[in-house]
Amino acid sequence: MATLNTQHSTLNTQHSTLNTQHSTRHCISYGIVLVICCGLAGQAAGNIYYVSPTGNDNNSGISANSPWQTLSKVNSTSFAPGSDILFQDGGNWYGQQLIASSSGTPSDPITYGNYGTGTDPTFWGSVVVPATAFEPVANATNTYFYPTTTTVNSFLVNHQFTHSASLVSGLSTAAGNIGYVESTSNTWYYDGSASTPGLYVNTGGPITSSNIYTAPVVQNVVNSNSRNDLVFNNLTVRESAAYNGGMAFNIFGSTNVQVLNCTAIATGKHAFACEDSTGFVGKNLTASYAMPDQGFGGASAFTAYADYRYANTTSQWINDTSTNPNGPYDAMYSHSTPSATDPTPIAGLTIQNMNVSAWPDMGIGVVSSGNEKVAITGGHMDNGPIGIFGNNATIDGVLLTGPNGTIQLYGNNNVIQNTIISGATADWRAGRDGAIIDAGQGNVIRFNTIVLGQEVGGSAAYGAAIGLESNNTNTQIYGNIIDTPFAAFFQHDTGTPAMQAFDNLFAGAGKPQVIYYYDASPSIPISDLPTTISFNELFGDPQFINAANGDFSLQPGSMAAYVFDPATDQYVMHDYYGNLRPLGLESLGAIEVQEPASLALLLFPIVIGIPLFPRSRRKFRTSFRFARFPLPA
Repeated sequence: MATLNTQHSTLNTQHSTLNTQHSTRHCISYGIVLVICCGLAGQAAGNIYYVSPTGNDNNSGISANSPWQTLSKVNSTSFAPGSDILFQDGGNWYGQQLIASSSGTPSDPITYGNYGTGTDPTFWGSVVVPATAFEPVANATNTYFYPTTTTVNSFLVNHQFTHSASLVSGLSTAAGNIGYVESTSNTWYYDGSASTPGLYVNTGGPITSSNIYTAPVVQNVVNSNSRNDLVFNNLTVRESAAYNGGMAFNIFGSTNVQVLNCTAIATGKHAFACEDSTGFVGKNLTASYAMPDQGFGGASAFTAYADYRYANTTSQWINDTSTNPNGPYDAMYSHSTPSATDPTPIAGLTIQNMNVSAWPDMGIGVVSSGNEKVAITGGHMDNGPIGIFGNNATIDGVLLTGPNGTIQLYGNNNVIQNTIISGATADWRAGRDGAIIDAGQGNVIRFNTIVLGQEVGGSAAYGAAIGLESNNTNTQIYGNIIDTPFAAFFQHDTGTPAMQAFDNLFAGAGKPQVIYYYDASPSIPISDLPTTISFNELFGDPQFINAANGDFSLQPGSMAAYVFDPATDQYVMHDYYGNLRPLGLESLGAIEVQEPASLALLLFPIVIGIPLFPRSRRKFRTSFRFARFPLPA
């Protein structure tokens, strides 16, 4: 493998077309920061350092005209707080790790960034294997052997994954997996136990110099290395893939690390990992194309994890994007390992404006220990769900589209509000009782717009807008617009439901007051329970601006406009678009209608008891209900 690293300079030009070009690119100009160092033997001053694939590690590194060359030089240098280590735009580094060597301070973090113009600097977890390095395997068609003692974690042809024989075949012996490669095209297997270790590949055709063959050999390509107060900005990592590992950016055991405007492509278990770290911020991150065949949930683009060694960790994920044709992998997965002495390894998790276009039925999964605060705000789940397996989470202002765009609550005191669910297909036979599934206690579902997709199996009794796992959820459901071709509510258990549903607008041809349930098995006919479960409800067309094109704003004359009349300010909140709902006269659904008059004019009729709008468009209510049903803190 060592001989392969000498080819890096010739490969820079070859791979430049593979990176996304910026239409305009900033040119960063830095001034030298003067730092007085006292007693910092062996530690570089808080200067700016430059690194280029065409540099030299014997250079000073403190000038763009005299840059260092390798990541090893960077990793072996201690940096003072406030230092900037900048990598040349358009540069490529192969088969190397960037490992933070020093900590900054909260006021003077150490920054790993970029300089120049062109594509962001790219760190490859792979090395290029020349076609001449492969040896044909005797008596096997299109099968080749590459001798190497360096462990190969995956194999790509023209930067497209081939399949791991051990993952696909399920065989445990080297002979079995080698035989599988020999008989199956587009597969690979690394045998490190043989007297001559090496990589077996079957590309389905001859090895030729016209193809690019890359072998990921480095995991955790950008590694915080338990250092604190760091910033990684405008960096790209490619081909770090490994089964059950292979992170591109691994923030481990660190405090106050920011990863900004970074990209990860062709990764393994995770693209961006925040593990046992606190104060993490991941903003404007893009993850795409994970290693295939890792199994259900085997990889996710983003992850937050903490165990008993690290208490009360926090992370924020802002404006991040996941696109992944392989799977089935979640875009975001958060979980922890609590203990008796540390019941809350993760204290806070914020996911803001995350956009997911990935494997169907995979989105965001949050498994909490029960005490952390989770906030998921904004963003778009395209054909993927949000699953909350814990308590005290708030889902606010999210757009979920497609048949699998659902929300699942398996915990207590969670809130779903100001959210649009469009096109979800509810089918209890497929495990989706509703567009929203409530399997907890004391959850609140309010001010959402739920427009279901078509019926399943030609029957109107296979699901609903909201599915209840039992008849004692004590769910509060109010202020929603529910447009469904079948039932609004689905309940597994018989008996009168304990949920409190009020002030909702029901559209469509379904039976909004009926909960469907099934008894012991799907073979028993589904029956309806003629129990009134909602009061002060409205029925009719919500008059969306253009639902067919995804615009669920309300027309000014909508019967859902200005119909909710709480006597307190508990319900004042921002809607899906960030508009503040007016105190006292909220519109139903996720999107608030702008007030036609001042807030004072809207509230005045409530005080004197004179309706400002026709009774068909609004209702009044005393405050007793809000004392009976307090909201979660």
